[in-house]
Amino acid sequence: MKDSVAARSVWKSAFKRAALYFLGLDLLAFFYYLLGNYQGFLSDTQIMLLRFVSGLSAAAFLSGLAGLARGVFAALRRREALPLAAAVGWLACMAAAVVLALLSQGVRAFAAGI
Repeated sequence: MKDSVAARSVWKSAFKRAALYFLGLDLLAFFYYLLGNYQGFLSDTQIMLLRFVSGLSAAAFLSGLAGLARGVFAALRRREALPLAAAVGWLACMAAAVVLALLSQGVRAFAAGI
């Protein structure tokens, strides 16, 4: 019994850490893009940073979605409600990733002349 409880907490912790790690890297890459606008980075470097933002946003969204799905399935299995704070946290992580992905894709499309 203790092994299954420990395994559940390990997966919960792993998804949470992965989502926060990818979202933090995503914000850092976007910050470097903004800093590059001010410092005059080369356009190729800025496009590369925007590609990183898009990829990291996808990773943050997918890890947030996996964590939310794990929480929902665990709540259904125990026949309990998913804690509201956990659901809001996962959804906020996913929303931030989507906003950053759309912003980076919009800037890349604008830079390409579309």
